Amino acid sequence: MSQDHKTARVLDPCSGSRMMWFDRGHHDAIFGDRRSETISVTDRSHGREGTRTIHVHPDALMDFRALPFGDATFRLVAFDPPHLVRAGPRSWLAAKYGKLGSDWRDDLRQGFAECFRVLHPDGVLVFKWNETQVKLAEVLQLSPYPPPVRQHQRQEGRHALAGVHEAAAMSAGDRWKLPDGREAIEMAGSQGGQLRLSVIVPGWPFPTPPEIVARRLCTRLPSRYLHGQVPQEEEAPF
Repeated sequence: MSQDHKTARVLDPCSGSRMMWFDRGHHDAIFGDRRSETISVTDRSHGREGTRTIHVHPDALMDFRALPFGDATFRLVAFDPPHLVRAGPRSWLAAKYGKLGSDWRDDLRQGFAECFRVLHPDGVLVFKWNETQVKLAEVLQLSPYPPPVRQHQRQEGRHALAGVHEAAAMSAGDRWKLPDGREAIEMAGSQGGQLRLSVIVPGWPFPTPPEIVARRLCTRLPSRYLHGQVPQEEEAPF
């Protein structure tokens, strides 16, 4: 059993059977899930039929769309939501990973928002995703902050990403100068000739709602260039 939430520093709000954990009873973590059950189902995932059992027994029942914790509670949040939108109700994959509902975009958008809400301003969100059915780029558009770190298993389509909270998020992503002179940071979801940008407001630590701007109209800024402050060894790009 993990710690009480008043002292635990780590949250896994949809832990399932805790497959990604080395220590599945880590003393500093709270393991949550909507399910609490032991299921035996038929497994045909390796080309031969058999019965397998999965155990989902969280420390507390919870819905990642409405987490029962206060703001800035945890230093680390591990967000590993279901990634399947198509799976049989009695399939091994559905039992193992869970299944997203028809409103999965809204669900994940709320999940990201809640995970960042309970994350400490100096904390880190680790997000895990398998793009077997839904591409990562589509999912990242649902997050309010772009991830600065990613690890990708190409053959299996698995991704592990790390994101930072609030003011720290403003240090991630490429910076651009808009046609009207404003500076902005690139958010997840930019595609082709379109940039998805959050305008930087001096003295305001939170990203503003993203704007879609044509890439050809913007000027990329050096990574250390912000709010008109140009490092001495660099020249302004305009």
